[in-house]
Amino acid sequence: MRRNNVLKCIAVAVCVVLACPALHAQSVAEAARAAKDKKKKQADAAPSKDATKPKVYTNEDIPEARSGDSQAAPSKTAGSNAKSSSDAKATIAPDQTSLAHGPDSAHVDFKFTSTTLKRPAKAETLWMVKNTSDHFERVEIKTIINGPCGYHREYSGGDAELTSGQGITDTWQTDLTVLPTDCHGTYRLELRASVGGKLLDSASDSVTFE
Repeated sequence: MRRNNVLKCIAVAVCVVLACPALHAQSVAEAARAAKDKKKKQADAAPSKDATKPKVYTNEDIPEARSGDSQAAPSKTAGSNAKSSSDAKATIAPDQTSLAHGPDSAHVDFKFTSTTLKRPAKAETLWMVKNTSDHFERVEIKTIINGPCGYHREYSGGDAELTSGQGITDTWQTDLTVLPTDCHGTYRLELRASVGGKLLDSASDSVTFE
């Protein structure tokens, strides 16, 4: 009986010895867990760096500023629209036909290349009609020839549409051919330039046929 009690005591002692490390390990783990929880609570309680950093406010954060911008924008647009409208009116070119211009004017040059010819012959000429006004002209060209024995001829050279400074020449419009049946003598040719029936300028020259 005594021996059994001794064995029981020994067994209890062994259990206590074996249990001590486990209890010790458990207490260490609990202590570490408690320290971690405490550190976390301190971290949560401490103010964050972002909280101490001052916040910069912009117009987007201020309702009044946004409403002011929205009201200012239409006035700017209205100004640009008004400017665009005035610019559009300025770019419209006025009617060129209504512009004031100087008087109608033209210059005529004319001469025969020979002074004497034998019949039958054709007299060669050099001539030019030039628009000397500051605007477009529709110039009417006319040739008048007078000679011996009542010789008289008039030729219409038609209309020449000339811009300012432009000239025209064409030898057929001043053609003078004297036949054997025509009288010998001096023939005079006049070249005229008119606008709207108004004579602007003329030039003449003479050639003698034998």
